[in-house]
Amino acid sequence: METVIWVIDEKGLPEGIIELLRKEKMRVILIALLGKENDYNLWRHLFSLSEKLTQEGFSVSVGTERGTPFSLLSLMETISPQLLLLPKEKFLLLGPMENDDFLNQLPCPLLLY
Repeated sequence: METVIWVIDEKGLPEGIIELLRKEKMRVILIALLGKENDYNLWRHLFSLSEKLTQEGFSVSVGTERGTPFSLLSLMETISPQLLLLPKEKFLLLGPMENDDFLNQLPCPLLLY
């Protein structure tokens, strides 16, 4: 079974993502990138989405990382996912030079949402 790492944000569920994952029969690893001391809404959304995906029949794991998307690179090297789903806002916060560096280090395709 192929694996996708899905980095979540506090916004609602993006349209079409679940259908894409179902079509590809992917195992989902939900990750919350924590930054603030009070990430209550992000934690709540993380477990709410995990429960929804589990009810939909997906194999789901949950995790957290502190920092930027660069924090995920070592995890991605270990897991070898087939896809990274990343909120566009988190990617744009890196800035143009860091965006290129991040993209060059990615071991899999990136889908911004």
